[in-house]
Amino acid sequence: MACRGGSVLLLGVLLLFCTGAAHGSTLVQGWDETIPGISGFALAEDGSRLMAGTNTGQAFVYDADGTLLWETRVPGTVQAGILHNGSAYLVASQEDREKNKGTLRLFDGDGQEIWFWNSGWITAMDFCQGTDRVVTGDRTGNVVMLDGGGFEVRRWNDLPKTCIIVDLDMSSDGKYLAYSLEELNPQVKFVTVSSGSKSSFKKYFTYTDTYGYLEPIRQIEVSGNGAYVATAGGEGSHGVLNFYAKNGTRLWSKDISRINDLEIDGTGGCAFTAEDEGNISCYNRSGSLEWVYPSGAPAGSLSYAGEGEVLAAGNDNGEIFLFNRSGEMLWNHTLDLFPTGAVSRVELSADGSTLAVVANDRYLGYFAAAPDPVPVETTPAPALNVTCTPEPVETEEADLFGFFPWTWSFTFPKVW
Repeated sequence: MACRGGSVLLLGVLLLFCTGAAHGSTLVQGWDETIPGISGFALAEDGSRLMAGTNTGQAFVYDADGTLLWETRVPGTVQAGILHNGSAYLVASQEDREKNKGTLRLFDGDGQEIWFWNSGWITAMDFCQGTDRVVTGDRTGNVVMLDGGGFEVRRWNDLPKTCIIVDLDMSSDGKYLAYSLEELNPQVKFVTVSSGSKSSFKKYFTYTDTYGYLEPIRQIEVSGNGAYVATAGGEGSHGVLNFYAKNGTRLWSKDISRINDLEIDGTGGCAFTAEDEGNISCYNRSGSLEWVYPSGAPAGSLSYAGEGEVLAAGNDNGEIFLFNRSGEMLWNHTLDLFPTGAVSRVELSADGSTLAVVANDRYLGYFAAAPDPVPVETTPAPALNVTCTPEPVETEEADLFGFFPWTWSFTFPKVW
């Protein structure tokens, strides 16, 4: 997404219910469900399936109408993923953190287990819809790529294998991968999948009395074409946003408030942030702040729909927002939850016409574009074959001057 315009656009508090750029209609709530302890969830690319996993090992799959299609239970805490609009489902279970024990399973569309793999305690996971490849990172620094059959394709690790994989992300075409570890001096590791080659981005040591040399990287996002990488990090209330080219060159860096979530568009034209101070912001490839929306409460989650070019965001007040890539608000909704509905996850379908929401780690909501009104066909009334015969019109004689349609009466005096 190429964000346009060179000036900062500060959006006021707008509660607009207008049509979205991607789908031409307002989102309306379809259904919701209460599931205690939601730990992971996923929305199919076309919005037809929604999957939720819990910290007690349960996994639930729903269709667009809210019908529970199937459920299963595995050991540990569940992370989830949906492949090919619901033809297959990933269930990653975290079982024993100290022993790095965990399992990754693949289920078919009917909930039948296809394969499982002893994955270790998975801390990060991503997959490519086009190649059926899944990549995972674990607590001991292993990054492993599997094919659609559950067989290991490649493995990367960083000795001495004592650091946790904090986050990883794969380009949408599956050609590139970036990850980072929870280490003393964190940096980005960038992988070209075809060759398996790995490079490490340069560390920028800038000492400050408050934060030391380097602050941890908490999140990584790779552009859809793999050309750019954005990272979010920081300590405490301080946030650092970095933007790199894939050759490792840092193009720019920003010191902002703590970043709770990060998104990047398909071409690397923009990086979006959800900040603890409540700002939802967009920075372009040059590092300029294109627009910012102050949501009024800590913003906790983002989701960008590449096909629809729309951004969804949620905050701790239970508010959900939908923006176009220029920062115009397309839709706004507040969850009616007690005492508040802190939004922890939002997920858009690829075209932006469907939105799934998790709040308070127990509320699961599904929103979809309102259907266009069905045109009402009208049948014209049959023509009446009526013959009208005009009635004769009575007329009075005109006076002798021909001017007045009534009779004048005169009385003359007698002449003697």
